[in-house]
Amino acid sequence: MKKLLALLLAVLLLLPLFACGSRPRPAEDTRVVTDSLGREVRLPAEIRHIAATGAMAQLVLFALCPDELAGLATDWDDTAKEYLDAQYYDLPVIGQLYGGKGNLNPETLLQSGAQVVIDVGEAKEGLADELDTLQNQTGLPFVHISATLGTMGEAYRQLGAILGMQEKAEALAAYCEATYARITALSG
Repeated sequence: MKKLLALLLAVLLLLPLFACGSRPRPAEDTRVVTDSLGREVRLPAEIRHIAATGAMAQLVLFALCPDELAGLATDWDDTAKEYLDAQYYDLPVIGQLYGGKGNLNPETLLQSGAQVVIDVGEAKEGLADELDTLQNQTGLPFVHISATLGTMGEAYRQLGAILGMQEKAEALAAYCEATYARITALSG
């Protein structure tokens, strides 16, 4: 049954690529980055539309680049309506790769206009292979940035370099590191 579902998902992922007649970008419009898993990933030279793989990636990317989000991994909580502009609250829900949901919708992902899909968090076993498979199936680059509570500053710096937002990423990195240092000092 799992093999049948995997085959069906692969067909559904590939169908829009053939229907749209997508062409690869010329090499001069791309660049290669190395993600936290050591994978070399070819990205557009300029990234304007990003998808997140889960709730953590969504929150991290929202803090750094809310206007570049092409969709949400998960709906915002209803209480977010009073804090978020409708343009952020009403983004399409693409779904999550992991967690209890694991409900990534490839069709919505491809329709979102995302140029890259970013995963933020702790690396799971087999993640590199999984991201490579998804990348091959969708034609979209998938990037993993490792992040824990103690390494969030470095995660923001990596994202800033990838997205061309070094200044804003550095401010977020410094804030995360200062906050973590205060909490560590208070608890130790």
